[in-house]
Amino acid sequence: MPDTLTKRRIAEYVSDEMGFSVRSILGIVDQLFECMETNLLQGHDIKIVRFGTFASVEKKARKGTNLATGKPVIIPPRRKVVFRPSRTLKGIVNARTGEKILQDR
Repeated sequence: MPDTLTKRRIAEYVSDEMGFSVRSILGIVDQLFECMETNLLQGHDIKIVRFGTFASVEKKARKGTNLATGKPVIIPPRRKVVFRPSRTLKGIVNARTGEKILQDR
């Protein structure tokens, strides 16, 4: 199994589970991501129960160093998307990680 879950693989999984065509599920996945992008651009958080919260955070301008020259530079302000997993998701991931570690021994 590949390490990266792509939109296509999400659509194939949902298609197998629900019995809809991959093409129709891809349309739904695209709409979902477009909705998320739009809301993050508008400054809204996205909370998915039992999964986590996506939020757009404003980062202030700050001082940094150009690693090539060693000279100080000003890093401009920007918006950053952050993800905070829910306690449920953390618990699931940690429980399964622990199982895998024990199985590998």
